[in-house]
Amino acid sequence: MEFTTCGTSHLYRSCLVLFNQLDGLELLQLLEIGLAEEKEVSSERSVSQGYERVSTEEPQDGFMSYEADNTESVIDEGNAYQSWKYGNHHQHNHSTQELTRRLQREDSQVTSCHSPSEKPIGFIGALQIPGVVEYSLSLFFAKLVSYTFLYWLPLYIKSSTTLSPAESAQLSTLFDVGGIAGAIVAGGISDYSGMSATTCAGMLSLAIPMMFVYEDCGTGGYVTNVVLLIVVGFLVNGPYALITTAVSADLGTHHSLEDNAKALATVSAIIDGTGSIGAAVGPLLAGVVSIVGWQYVFYMLMTANVLALLFLTRLVKREIHISRLRWLLLF
Repeated sequence: MEFTTCGTSHLYRSCLVLFNQLDGLELLQLLEIGLAEEKEVSSERSVSQGYERVSTEEPQDGFMSYEADNTESVIDEGNAYQSWKYGNHHQHNHSTQELTRRLQREDSQVTSCHSPSEKPIGFIGALQIPGVVEYSLSLFFAKLVSYTFLYWLPLYIKSSTTLSPAESAQLSTLFDVGGIAGAIVAGGISDYSGMSATTCAGMLSLAIPMMFVYEDCGTGGYVTNVVLLIVVGFLVNGPYALITTAVSADLGTHHSLEDNAKALATVSAIIDGTGSIGAAVGPLLAGVVSIVGWQYVFYMLMTANVLALLFLTRLVKREIHISRLRWLLLF
């Protein structure tokens, strides 16, 4: 929409700029001021036309008294307009000053939310947070296992069964279906118990024998393959999803940071970045080891799960110790 009045158009553009910062009442006041200025311009035109008409037209006989009365009314209208204009501009300036002060207060409140004493934590400082190194190394091996299954599972199913490549690819998606359920269950258990490391360790421990069972019995039948794929995906992807989300957030707001909220991104990047290295190494190693035999690929994955479990040992002991103290205090 375009306005013919320059002042009104400028004011409406200002309203659009301040739209996300002002509430509805203040925006309505600005719109009323814009309409008032538009009325002001139209009044100026009418008054100027009246003065021009009085000054240019010559009085005619018989109409002197009418013209005089008309001139007086125009002058009175001009005086009234000047008085109204002064009051309107005074009100406009007052409203503008109030809005400016309000914006300055809101800006100062936003900047005060981040204390100058809060400095972004460095890489070394993030590594010194208790649990960051352990979870990072554990995620390295957990993500190695997960991404190896993700990339090589369709080929393994095709080579170990009589299914076609398309059917093997479709069947391999059940591993991700189990992973979705595993992530949800792992998050729920962690929230309920407050023991994230113990939850991850429990699922990693169960995943080791289940991978052995899948390698040994997965070719026994279609239904057996489906069930084992869902179970293995449940146990493998649960810890991986929990560490990259809830655990990273908890460590990024650790009490040792003294309420410094500028460490969350750094901690999350360290943990997930370390895991991504494992995600790249796992499929690469699987391609080399699979030349010898697929059973050795599973041995590699089980070994990686054991290492992921070992890196969580200290954190698991600490969580169990804290849990026992809580039970002693309750009873």
